[in-house]
Amino acid sequence: MRVSVGELLSQSRSAHTQFHVTDAVHLGNGHWAKGDQVDAASWLEKALSLRLEAHAADPQHADPAWAQDKVPHAELVAFYQTYLAKLSA
Repeated sequence: MRVSVGELLSQSRSAHTQFHVTDAVHLGNGHWAKGDQVDAASWLEKALSLRLEAHAADPQHADPAWAQDKVPHAELVAFYQTYLAKLSA
């Protein structure tokens, strides 16, 4: 069964949210600590992979699901790639 572009983007957004949950831990009183960087990288890789799969399935971004993006696709991909490079350095 083929997954729709909308579902791929939804899964990518969910993975991005999980990245934020694992990347930093709120300690209270406005203080934060680094979270599990390995887990965070895994979620970010998943978000990137799903987004690239959606783009490959719909390179013209004709599906209405693309309109839900708050940040343009190319900017998100660049962010993911840059952040992953920092985590692996």
